[in-house]
Formats: sequence, structure tokens, C-alpha cells
Amino acid sequence: MHITQQLPYYAVIFTSMRTTSVENGYQQANRRLTELAKKQPGFVGIETVRQENGFGITISYWRDKQSIRAWREHTEHWIAQQMGKSKWYDWYRVQVCKVERSYVDGKKIPSEFLDTKNTESTDQRMVSGLEG
Repeated sequence: MHITQQLPYYAVIFTSMRTTSVENGYQQANRRLTELAKKQPGFVGIETVRQENGFGITISYWRDKQSIRAWREHTEHWIAQQMGKSKWYDWYRVQVCKVERSYVDGKKIPSEFLDTKNTESTDQRMVSGLEG
């Protein structure tokens, strides 16, 4: 994922375990909410993974806490949250983090993960005294 937002920005980490019950519209709602989130003021990006056993992590990135709050209170998102609590998840956890530094390293990093505005390679950190 390529983030062009100036540091700092915020990450909302949503960790969950899906129920083993029938789909109940989850995939459709997930696609709709992802597209809707992308249109919200302050949205920066999103990454998501889910294992076959239902465990998943979605990280959405936001410009500021006000943008996160507005998304949390968005009507369609609120309805989906209620569905998640009642039908889609056995459990979930939400964490909000401030991203103050971001860097990448490695020879085979996909280009979408490279952002020269906000990231540094290991060599750049060593030269600039930011090692650690």
C-alpha cells in the first residue's frame, strides 16, 4: 500500500475472528464499506488479511483523529458494526495508533509499499542518525 499522507497519521487496527455461520451478507457489506471508507475525508489507505480459519486483521489509515471519529459514526458503518457484533464476529478488537515514523527495507518490496516521502530504508536511517 502506498501512503502519501505526511507523517504523522493514524492507523486503526481491527483484529477479528469471524463466526463459522453462514455468510449473512458479510462479503457484500465489506466491499461496500471499503469503497465508502475510501471516499471519506481524511482516509489515507487500507490493508487487510484474513486466514481460512476466520482470523483477520484490517488496518485503515487516517489523516487525524477527527476523520476516524467521523468514520466510526458514519450511519452505514454504524449499521455494519451492529451486524458484526450480532452475526459476523465471535470477537474483535480495535486499536488506534499514531504513526510517527514509517520505513521499509528489503530487496523484493513491491512498489506499492514504497513511499519516498514518508519512508526511509535502513541505509537512509543509518546515515541520518535515526538507527533504531
